Amino acid sequence: MQVERRSQSQPLVPPFSTVLLESPSQSGWTYVVLPRAPELAEARGLVKVRGSIDTYPFTSAFVALGEGAHKLPVPAAVGRAIGKAAGDTVTIRLTERFG
Repeated sequence: MQVERRSQSQPLVPPFSTVLLESPSQSGWTYVVLPRAPELAEARGLVKVRGSIDTYPFTSAFVALGEGAHKLPVPAAVGRAIGKAAGDTVTIRLTERFG
């Protein structure tokens, strides 16, 4: 298994802003959809990442949705820490892929 590590100055994908979405399921997960990126094109299953959401550090895992799209759950603790919820815009920076 190859572990990819990058410094804070070399993100996995360019930083991007997006709107927090809420799953329609009863659990109501908050998540973002990552833009299509060649760096993630071959990712399958759960891919663990570290980074920041509005400069707040987080660890999570994204899952490929097909056709190049990926969904990244946003931990509830992160949403509370940054004071944002579904419908709010955040800036995502993915700095490390691990595991």
